[in-house]
Amino acid sequence: MDSSAESVLLADSPYHNPVLNIGDDSKKQKIREILKGFILSVSKVKKIVDVFSEEMRLGLEANPSRKSCFYMANTFVTDYPDGTEDCDVLAMDIGGSNLRVMLCRLKPGTEPEFRVQHYELTADQRSGTSAEQFFDQLAKNIGDFISKNPDISDKRLPLGFTFSFGYEQLALDKSKILQMGIQTNFPDAYGKCAVQFLRDAIARQGVNVDVISIANDVTTTLMYGMYLKPETYVSYILGSGMNAGYLEKVDRIGRIDPLKTFDKPVESIIVNTECGFLGDDGAIDYVKTRWDMELDEESMIPHSYGFEKLVGAFFFGDLIRRSLLTLAENQLFVGGLITDALKQKDSIKAPDASLVENDKSDDFVTKLLQRLGYTSAQITKDDIEIVKYVCSQIAVRNAQLIAANIASVVDRIDKPFIRVAIDGSFYKKHPKLHTLITDFIVELVPNNKKVELFLADDGSGKGSALIAAVAVKQRQKS
Repeated sequence: MDSSAESVLLADSPYHNPVLNIGDDSKKQKIREILKGFILSVSKVKKIVDVFSEEMRLGLEANPSRKSCFYMANTFVTDYPDGTEDCDVLAMDIGGSNLRVMLCRLKPGTEPEFRVQHYELTADQRSGTSAEQFFDQLAKNIGDFISKNPDISDKRLPLGFTFSFGYEQLALDKSKILQMGIQTNFPDAYGKCAVQFLRDAIARQGVNVDVISIANDVTTTLMYGMYLKPETYVSYILGSGMNAGYLEKVDRIGRIDPLKTFDKPVESIIVNTECGFLGDDGAIDYVKTRWDMELDEESMIPHSYGFEKLVGAFFFGDLIRRSLLTLAENQLFVGGLITDALKQKDSIKAPDASLVENDKSDDFVTKLLQRLGYTSAQITKDDIEIVKYVCSQIAVRNAQLIAANIASVVDRIDKPFIRVAIDGSFYKKHPKLHTLITDFIVELVPNNKKVELFLADDGSGKGSALIAAVAVKQRQKS
């Protein structure tokens, strides 16, 4: 592989370095010049790997030379399912737009049974002003689920809670249940943890459950991945947002004294990196385009979650829209005609990009442009090819950045074969991301390591049930 500053990964492959298929060379050159910020050199990608590695190292040190931008949070998950679990547990998985409540029935020697119910979280609920009302709604949903499953209605069941919504810090109570503090626009939320909010709401609603564990989705996905496949040491979330977790040896965590922290010898724990904050200090501005900067400035929390905004699906579609708008402003796309829809924020979303990548007949691209207000007569073959090129080019950059992130995590694991469990709708539904990320990782990790990515579908919820089941088993032993 050519490692010069101007070379790119897998330079000879049009799959990994998209080609703009239009006949006008002058127009092609102008388009590529405007969009060149999305093309990352080998040196830039490798620099991202190094920056990730440095932030992880600093985040684990007892006395770092400076504070890491990662939390590198101790999840207190030190035990893992081994097939001897024998219990019924509930799990609740809350994300940015939906809520899942599930029953997990575990019996030794049999496949686990999962029953899942989805509940919508409305925009008002997600952006309301009362944390108490928000958690009351969650408790009501749990109660509704129990009422629809009469075979568990007379039991007091343990509940595992996956909470990956609106938090910025971690706390731990004396009973050593991981509690994820929340920093949100709820004015009554500060200083109180999510578990206590949920327990109080459950008591108010008269729901017969016992909250015994809480973790975020990257932790639960790793737990589920470990359950599904051996040699799974890393987890990754790639949906609206992103995060990475992995299994770390305790003796490599300078700020942890195992006996004081866990009251027992512990070999390894799951670490939640919270690595989406990379770049909040401007350290990776060299991979950002003008459109990335605009999206950040206009976001709910500017200058925060910098890396997450680069690769998460939440911003992906509008990054495409803004790029196309700029090309139209430069008379290089749809004849310079700019519709109200093309100017409207989020009129293109990540699922649209996935469908574009899957479109073999150009039918969907045509329908997308028509949805944006263009008539069939206004849409040319060049316009269709430009949409496809923009979607592919931004997907490639996403994959390179994610591969750099995963490569840096893999580098910390002293194993020749490492599986990475991935959950999230963006990874699941985009037709190219799995292959792109896999191939770029091969280019970035040493030859003596093999990395395999796999979908741990619904891992954030099912893993939460497994964490609760392990907690039940620990209680039974003690």
